[in-house]
Amino acid sequence: MEFKLNSNNFIVDRIESKLVVLENYNGNMLNVPLKLFRGHIDEGDIITLKGETYFKDPELTKKRKSDINNLMKGMWKDE
Repeated sequence: MEFKLNSNNFIVDRIESKLVVLENYNGNMLNVPLKLFRGHIDEGDIITLKGETYFKDPELTKKRKSDINNLMKGMWKDE
């Protein structure tokens, strides 16, 4: 089953100084101040919005990375 975002989840596209650039479920980008995040975050992490605070979701992040790895399997194998 492929990973899908919902309206409360975002993907960390990049971190720029004091801003985090997130991608939402529609593929739109938004800039959020880094101070609104709790805990350590990295590019590619799945973030969940709870109230006005953003948190890394370790389970969804792991699921998304696993889905990406499965898609990549065999992509560069010599035939």
